[in-house]
Amino acid sequence: MSLNADRTVDVVIVGGGVAGLAAAFTAERLGASTVVLEAGPAPGGLTRSLRTRGYTFDCSGHVLHLSHPETRRLVMSVTSPDDWLEHERRSFVWMRDRPVPYPFQLHLAHAPADIRDECVRTLPDGGPAALPPDTPFDRWIDAALGAGIGRHFMVPYNEKVATVPVSELTCEWLGRFVPTPSVADIRAGASTRRIDGVGYNQRFLYPRRGGIDLLWRSLAARVACIEVDARVVAIDTSRRIVRTANGSRIAYRAGVIASAPLDATAAMVEPSTPALAEGTRLRASAVTCVNLGVRAVVPSFREMH
Repeated sequence: MSLNADRTVDVVIVGGGVAGLAAAFTAERLGASTVVLEAGPAPGGLTRSLRTRGYTFDCSGHVLHLSHPETRRLVMSVTSPDDWLEHERRSFVWMRDRPVPYPFQLHLAHAPADIRDECVRTLPDGGPAALPPDTPFDRWIDAALGAGIGRHFMVPYNEKVATVPVSELTCEWLGRFVPTPSVADIRAGASTRRIDGVGYNQRFLYPRRGGIDLLWRSLAARVACIEVDARVVAIDTSRRIVRTANGSRIAYRAGVIASAPLDATAAMVEPSTPALAEGTRLRASAVTCVNLGVRAVVPSFREMH
């Protein structure tokens, strides 16, 4: 046991949400001893479900796309296939007075005629430009999709999500998250009302019964040691000790896995370094999810997500 530590494990895991629980479950299957330190009164993080008046409300909009086979295998190893229903995505952008299937840029024929015409008229020549990853996102939108699609959807949507002007965003994150069809595909979507499902999240899983808390409960049941009300205040990398606000000192042999936000994790590490100090400059946006218990749904909305 390390000097001044209450106990020693192979891996200390900071945060008892799904990421931390999955890390602990995986490490223990590989033979490592772990402890999960959760600051709150219960594990689960944001994959929590609240039940009231016959409704089940999830704390945030969780669905499982499971685009990586290894993630699907992990989920299925702690649950049963009968626990899940698989859905085909049916998502729309509400534009003026009508729904336009997502992604907007492939379904311009469903938009109001004047918006459709402007988007087609301002399409770029040729295909998406080969721009470096640090290109400002507003420049990428114009080059890849055109000013019309930018004005009516890409700019307002992404500024709502990111809470900053798109000129402050770069393009490293786009990847699978932003469908980038060819100009020919965009034109085809403007001339026919067909619906084209694209993207990594075309299909997703959701629990057959109850809420998304099925996921964390299934993982937690297979993790040996979870401590709640154990807020981590320091990760001492020189002594290899993790300290909590309640005075616990846990030594680690192999390492620490931190699922806390990156800026918070950087602030915990001792001794600090110039690179860690840069963590204070990180920015993040928050999403507020409003859940409604609906007694009846207008028929035209019944099949929409």
